[in-house]
Amino acid sequence: MLEEILAQADAYVQWLTALLLLLAVLLEIIHIMQTRRINKRLKHAARRLQKYLDTVFADVPEEAEPEESWTEPEETETVVRLEAEPVLQSRQEKDMRATLKNRKLQQEDELLDTVLQEIFD
Repeated sequence: MLEEILAQADAYVQWLTALLLLLAVLLEIIHIMQTRRINKRLKHAARRLQKYLDTVFADVPEEAEPEESWTEPEETETVVRLEAEPVLQSRQEKDMRATLKNRKLQQEDELLDTVLQEIFD
């Protein structure tokens, strides 16, 4: 009778061992897939961060100050109009660049928050 119980228990132990090995393999595969997904997102975030840092720390040439020249009174209106257009254009460019930088910063912050949230979830 004891031998029969041991024989049945031995069969169950083999099934239980096989089941635990299969479960360990499946969990390892899931772990590898999650690690690959996280590494892919980190690489993407690193590339975006590097691009952002290159943009921020790039040497931006300083704007040259306009040279003042003496003009005759009759040409004053023409000269003033010609000099005022580039100044307005540079102000518009500055405003647009500032807006674009703010948008990029917001997008980068959102991306970084998303990546960090995915890592720690």
